[in-house]
Amino acid sequence: MKVLLLAQFLPPIIGGVERHVWTLAKALAARSHEVTLLGLCTGDEQPGESHSDGVRIVRVRTAASHLPFLYSDPRRPHSLPVPDPLVSRAIRHELSATRFDVIHAHNWIVNSALGPARRAGVPVVVTLHDYSHFCATARLMEKGEQRCHGPSAARCLACAASHFDPIKGPIVVAANTWSARQRRRRVARVVAVSAAVASAVDGHDKPVWLRGAGLDAEVIPNFIPDEIVVDDIVPARPDAPLLFAGDLTPDKGVPILLEAYRLLDNPPPLLLAGRPTPEVARMVPDGVQLLGTVPHHQALELFRSARAVIVPSVWSDPCPTVVLEAMAAGRPVVAAASGGIRDMVVDGVTGLLVPPGDIPALAHAINAILSNSQTAKAFGVAGRNRVREFTVSAVVDRIERMYAGAIAEVSPEVAARAG
Repeated sequence: MKVLLLAQFLPPIIGGVERHVWTLAKALAARSHEVTLLGLCTGDEQPGESHSDGVRIVRVRTAASHLPFLYSDPRRPHSLPVPDPLVSRAIRHELSATRFDVIHAHNWIVNSALGPARRAGVPVVVTLHDYSHFCATARLMEKGEQRCHGPSAARCLACAASHFDPIKGPIVVAANTWSARQRRRRVARVVAVSAAVASAVDGHDKPVWLRGAGLDAEVIPNFIPDEIVVDDIVPARPDAPLLFAGDLTPDKGVPILLEAYRLLDNPPPLLLAGRPTPEVARMVPDGVQLLGTVPHHQALELFRSARAVIVPSVWSDPCPTVVLEAMAAGRPVVAAASGGIRDMVVDGVTGLLVPPGDIPALAHAINAILSNSQTAKAFGVAGRNRVREFTVSAVVDRIERMYAGAIAEVSPEVAARAG
């Protein structure tokens, strides 16, 4: 079948969502599907077309990128909660040039596809990698400090005003509420990357002003390439470091981890691999090394050489790929019992889960791993075995079936041709 994938950012900008989309694009191409991946220009990139690993890549510039005040980082003009006219035009061009069978969008870029897809008669499926369908800040954190207890008009407006500013905040909430209703009406299939995301976008327990935007989502998790799952687990050296990989931000639990590290008994080094922030740099105690952003192949080597991987997110982390990559390396995971992490880590079997934000509990769990190498090894083996449920070979079949179901609803003839 012919698949148009839509994502915000493209290689070489690779975060968890982007890595997932790129893995999916290559997997579909390897299965003889015709795949175009359309995403946004960043920095000094120019619009254009390229090819890699059997995937056609199209970069487009957004209209919103000409308004840099909309973004905290103008070099990364992410999708907004409304259709972008230039992105919609680029999608219309793709649909007029190629008879695509299905469009698969990821997060807010779907808004720019709904109009063109409806006119072309092409079904749209969307994968939700966060909580942006209902939450303007995408994280379900009230004013960035505590977990949101659920949407309400007053709470959402106050939170968005705090996150953006008093003017932009209410506009973003209103725009996203309107767009959520359009997504509800026009999207053929909805995928949530974890049970936490699926529950959050269900409209049944939402206030009246949001209930009509609720989505019935199928849970299909993020996944990793089969080839990064190790066959033979190399035992960790006694002096091997602990590892955190990801953005060094408060919602990822980095300040919590640093405080817990201070409580450890004679700990090994702690490596922090990710984009640093000035706040974190000022907090770093002795024994902690800031590696900055590292290439993905280097990150995989870090996983394989770590004593344990720590994922202390305080927000309801939807489906962090670092958990899967740690398990693929045969390493125990110590993580917050948060969001989609609970779908991946089996407490006491593949690692240890602790309450989000609980510094003593996190320190105790890390100490338990460090003090018992046999338990750590058993966790690593069990995690490596479990992660096979989250690989390309295990998951992409489900995505292909979802495509076929969406196509069949538009036209049985098209479904037969695509299948």
